[in-house]
Parts: sequence; C-alpha cells; structure tokens
Amino acid sequence: LQPEVALQVGKTPKVHTSGVLKTGVKPLDVSTKAIKALSIRRVFPYAPKYEAQRAKYGLDRWYEITFDESVSTAEAISRLKKTAGVQNAHGIVPMELKENATFRKVTSMPKAATTNMPFNDPRLSAQWHYHNDGSLAQSKAGADINLFEAWKTTTGSDKVTVAIIDGGIDLKHEDLAGNIALNEAELNGTEGVDDDGNGYIDDIYGWNFCTNSATIYPHDHGTHVAGTVAAVNNNSIGVAGVAGGNGTTGSGVKMISVQVFDSRSGTGAADFAAAIVYAAERGATIAQCSWGWASADYVEQSVLDAIDYFTESARSENMTGGLCIFATGNNGETGNWYPGCYEPV
Repeated sequence: LQPEVALQVGKTPKVHTSGVLKTGVKPLDVSTKAIKALSIRRVFPYAPKYEAQRAKYGLDRWYEITFDESVSTAEAISRLKKTAGVQNAHGIVPMELKENATFRKVTSMPKAATTNMPFNDPRLSAQWHYHNDGSLAQSKAGADINLFEAWKTTTGSDKVTVAIIDGGIDLKHEDLAGNIALNEAELNGTEGVDDDGNGYIDDIYGWNFCTNSATIYPHDHGTHVAGTVAAVNNNSIGVAGVAGGNGTTGSGVKMISVQVFDSRSGTGAADFAAAIVYAAERGATIAQCSWGWASADYVEQSVLDAIDYFTESARSENMTGGLCIFATGNNGETGNWYPGCYEPV
C-alpha cells in the first residue's frame, strides 16, 4: 500500500463481518468487496522496536488479503492493482525445496580409506564432499569444498548465528543440540508473553511459520541441512558440520530454526518473507535457504524486499550486514530461478 493508505488501514488485522471487509479506506473497501475479501493483515507483524527500521524498506506497507475461493487469484490481483492507494499486488505461490532427495535412517555408511581425520566424528571420513581423496568408488580426488584446509583458519564461531529457514530442526538431536541458539529473553521470561518485543511469543528456539507458533516440528530436510551447517564437531558422534566448532564447548556457530516446511502440511505455504525478516531480527547474519519458486522468472516483490532487509540490516557482534544463501535447483535446467538468481543472494 502507499504510505498514507497503510497508515489508515493500520496495524491490527481485520476480518469481514456480515460478508463485508472494511478497512476504512473507501477505494480499497470497494475492491475488497468486489473480490469477496475475508481478511487483511500486515505481512510483517507489528513490533514497535523494529518499526522505524522496517519502514526504510517499506515492510510496514505489505498486507496480505485472503478472499473467497470463487474469485480467481488473477482476478483479485488485477482488481487490486487498479485500486487507488495500492502500489503493488501479487499472489503468494508456495515455495518448493530445491532438493531431489529422500531420507532414511542410516544404520551403516561406507567409509573412505582416508586416515588422519581432523576430528573424531565417526562418519566424517564418508563426507567426501568435505575432502575427497579419490579413494571412494567412482569419486574424483579434489572434487570437494576443500573444507579441511578451511578448518585450519576457522571451524566456526559462536559469535555467528545462522538461520536454518527450512523444515524444523530436531532440537534434541544429539549431534545438533549443542549448537542451537537460545532466545534468552524468552527462555527466562514469562510464558505466553512476548518478552523480547519482536512480535513472536515464546520463540525460544525459533518460529514455525507453517503453524504460526513457537513449536518446532522436526523435519528430515531441515535437520539434514542443520547437520551440514553445524553438527557438533569432535564429539565422537555422527557427522561433522562445516562450522560445527573444534570440540570445545560453544566453539561452533549457533542455529535458529525458522520453520517454513512442515511434513504434516505437505506444502511450502508458509510466509517466507516474514520468515526472512524474523531471522534478521533474531540476530542471524547468515540465512540458509534450500528453496525457491517452481517456475523460472517468477518472483514476488515482498520476498525480495525481505532479502534486501536481511542483507542490509542484519547485525551481530562480528558482522555488519547479512548473507542469504539460496539453492538454485537440482534439475539441470537453465533459467532465472528466484530467489537464487536475485543479485544480493
């Protein structure tokens, strides 16, 4: 919405009564009636401590409108785009995980013949993508991310927080629990109260944007990604994480679980833009995002605005600005696939 219209619509969600949604703005009310609107709410929940910062990126002016299913999305968008006071309008299309993989419980794993591993994690030698010496069948020496060399410089830092914007992390996983970030204000606050004033209640470990609650539901892919980022290193358990530390307590990066996929719902219908903004305001300076839209060239401006906000506004003790890392897809296709191809990503 244009700034003056957003001020009139306000911060509080509105729902229809007697079949009519009233926003208090006449041109908008005419259009919402025409599309049989059911509700309107701000995409980014009101949080006084972040209002001024969000306003610089126009995040306070994005609203989500739901409407009767008898009206097509295209019809609703067309109508709203022609409405005085509406600056931009687009539909919300579910994201998809950019990973063609199935997960199963591993009871055994082949190991490379490599010796002299830098850490004692029993499956590190099978993580050929970290350090490939060519001893695994059909593998090529050097086809890896050269992680063993990188570890000579750093194995991670507890001064860096990474948002796993994915399925939920298994917070009790024995190889992950030590590197989960805790929201101390909520942990030590009052249950049912937004103690840190970020608009989310009791978000100790993160937020589930699928259920709009603080309950993180473990997800195979989200847990897998978290393990790659920061499984605890040198603990004689499972695998090693890229930034999982050196075995000393608290030496790895810390992870927030920002859940946007939930195996119980089966779709990526969460509010992805809000999830990115939430991650920045929770102190993450790196966002891990293995997802995107299913069609080339498709894009939603609200998500790009959220990425700009994260990239420019995220802050921590050691980092000024944030980095969003997105997947590009595993289908071997060429094209502009967003958000992966967005310039700041």
